[in-house]
Amino acid sequence: MLLVAVAAALLAASPAPRCDGELAGYHVKGKALHGDVDGDGRTDRVTLRVDRRRPRACRHVVVARRIAAPVRPLPWPGTAPRLLLLAEIDGRAGVEPVVTLSPANVYRPGAVFAARRGKLVRLRLGRGHLFPLDDEFPTETDCTGDPGEIEVITSQVAEDDSYWDVTRSRYRSRGRRFRRVSREHFQSPVGTELTGKAFRSCSSRAQ
Repeated sequence: MLLVAVAAALLAASPAPRCDGELAGYHVKGKALHGDVDGDGRTDRVTLRVDRRRPRACRHVVVARRIAAPVRPLPWPGTAPRLLLLAEIDGRAGVEPVVTLSPANVYRPGAVFAARRGKLVRLRLGRGHLFPLDDEFPTETDCTGDPGEIEVITSQVAEDDSYWDVTRSRYRSRGRRFRRVSREHFQSPVGTELTGKAFRSCSSRAQ
């Protein structure tokens, strides 16, 4: 009993793990997906892992074989990241892991990761990091017919509430960022909602 008490005291007194890039202590959360992330022709096992003892900023990590990147939490409650899919998104060799950041909420943004020079990095959409995946209003991010180009659709209720005010933006991959190349606004009748199936037209999709 004395040894148990001493061990418990030492554990309580030991410092909490930090954001040091080490994967010791993390365990797999949810499903594993398989695809060639780094474009070397080999299949990688991709997982989302969690260590709840770590600071929120690095509590979750996405791992592709031996490379990993932290999944930064959203600044509101009720978020629980989940590995959603793999797909060819940025026009380069390999697939990109997509993590949904708040799958239980009405607004569901996601994070897209890519292999760059032996590291897993988070891609940016315009000036931010969030890719709209689904919402209570028609919302979707999908690939277009051109490699490295995506289309983002967002909407809100129009003044005439039988219509949606829709914004369709196209982005092209440049380095670690998708930069907007066009944008259009139009109205669509309510009842013509999108599927909410993120990146549904992308190649090599695994879910």
